[in-house]
Amino acid sequence: MRLPKDVRLFILLLLTGFSVWWIITVATGEAEAWDSLWYFIPGLPIMMLSSALAGYASPGRPWRWALAVVLPQPLFLLLQGTSGPLVFAGLLLFLVPFLLATGAAAFGGWQRIRKTA
Repeated sequence: MRLPKDVRLFILLLLTGFSVWWIITVATGEAEAWDSLWYFIPGLPIMMLSSALAGYASPGRPWRWALAVVLPQPLFLLLQGTSGPLVFAGLLLFLVPFLLATGAAAFGGWQRIRKTA
């Protein structure tokens, strides 16, 4: 039995978001991936490109692609247990990549709709 396209995309984006956070954390030795410049240079662009491609592949409800690519990161952060007393402020900061990824997915969906119109 094959999973529907949207489910496969969601899983792929979950893995992308997790991988970005985990690889950067391990490679740089930082407690949190966003403590490194690597999160902002290759990390965020990879997540935005992934969201845009998912939006192109399946336009509509772009927030779901943003949620899929960003959600693993605060979960990973909480599971690491490295956050101090500012954990709630840090969790609020995840709104920034979420909003950026939503915009990227919406742009991808708009490109798809514009192309087929």
